[in-house]
Amino acid sequence: MINKVKYIFEEVYRKFSAYEIYELNLDNAKIKQYVDSFIYQLKKKYNGSIDDEFLLQFIVFQFSQFENAKTRLGTGKVYVNWILGRRALERWENKSKNWLYWNQLFIRKHNIRLRKDKVEVDKDSLRVTNSLERKRFYNTERGVLHCQELDLFDQFSKECILCKFKHICKD
Repeated sequence: MINKVKYIFEEVYRKFSAYEIYELNLDNAKIKQYVDSFIYQLKKKYNGSIDDEFLLQFIVFQFSQFENAKTRLGTGKVYVNWILGRRALERWENKSKNWLYWNQLFIRKHNIRLRKDKVEVDKDSLRVTNSLERKRFYNTERGVLHCQELDLFDQFSKECILCKFKHICKD
């Protein structure tokens, strides 16, 4: 969970502050303590049922509270404990009814998007999928266009070996 908190915090901070290379330094004992304490408090309060969307909404809510604040660090710069500290949890518990509206505005304004994890595809499933696609319009002029458009030619596949248009695909 510490990696999720770190990732979401960094992504929102980067967009909020326009400091694109920001990294949350968990080697710093004080910062690590804030993050660990935050995770402990959340797990205690919500019985461990915390997902990425909850973390995103929580962290965005906290950043939105300081959107126009001018701090000693400068505009758009906040301390970690302001976002993940005890008072942040209190602000979350006492948020207004329309907090989600303001969160969505903040997300749109700063173009905050979390990347999705890459989906791994094994070669066998790709081979089967390509085979099914070749069979859809097998031995037709439409099939040639389909295979060329999707780059489905495979000189070792049964469909391509038996296809009457294989000479077009080889070129």
